[in-house]
Amino acid sequence: MTNEELIKEIPGLPKEVKLRIAKIIDAFRKEAKRPVEDRAKKVPLRDEPFVGMWADRKDMGDNEERKQKPSKRSFRDEPFFGMWKDREDMKEGGSAWVRDLRDGPHWNRLKRDDSR
Repeated sequence: MTNEELIKEIPGLPKEVKLRIAKIIDAFRKEAKRPVEDRAKKVPLRDEPFVGMWADRKDMGDNEERKQKPSKRSFRDEPFFGMWKDREDMKEGGSAWVRDLRDGPHWNRLKRDDSR
């Protein structure tokens, strides 16, 4: 999106969104004013300007369940784990699929027949 397109879009946005955009732009301006050597220093995440920018939003609250008892979930408990278990090309754990992909024409330009 070009600058002009962005500028045309902003007036039609809700007031809350415009305020968030203003906060983000203000954070970038403050960052740009800092000397380069200061920007290179590691800053604690809590001190970053974007932290807390949605604190006033009701739908962005902390999950009470997570605050009370942080869980150690196994990777295998994640919803995406095993989503391809029924695919024939994933029976070996995906290694055959990766090998086929790497052997294909899109992976290695030197193996292609065309001379681009």
